[in-house]
Amino acid sequence: MPINYIENGNFTRFRSLLVKNAAGQIEYKSMLSQLVQQIYDPERPELIDIEFRSHGLKDFIKTGFGLFMNVAKPRPDDHNILYLFVIGGITFHEVKEIRETVKKLRPNAQVVIGSTRMLTPTDVLEQVLCSENLFVSLD
Repeated sequence: MPINYIENGNFTRFRSLLVKNAAGQIEYKSMLSQLVQQIYDPERPELIDIEFRSHGLKDFIKTGFGLFMNVAKPRPDDHNILYLFVIGGITFHEVKEIRETVKKLRPNAQVVIGSTRMLTPTDVLEQVLCSENLFVSLD
């Protein structure tokens, strides 16, 4: 039975796309790459920005008894395959960052990435600069 992980939308750890590297330089790191890095972190920190949603009566009963017992919720890295689907599009650079992060932190894991479309740099600029939603009337 598949396990659904749903982001809650109110990020607490992923507020910046600019991260300092080991040399003290600031570099761009996509939110998806930061998310995958947190999932596969060897220290296994609590995943604050990812919410586990169980479905089915069996999972509901386990979760209900979890209030009275110390039952750990499953994590995305408990399995060898992680399915990551991005709605709205993903860039080639984000895919490359995710692959590098997984290769560095857990080489035997597989990440299957899906998206509604592959975004090119032109697509990103068009969505940011040429959208009519930028010129919203405040009347």
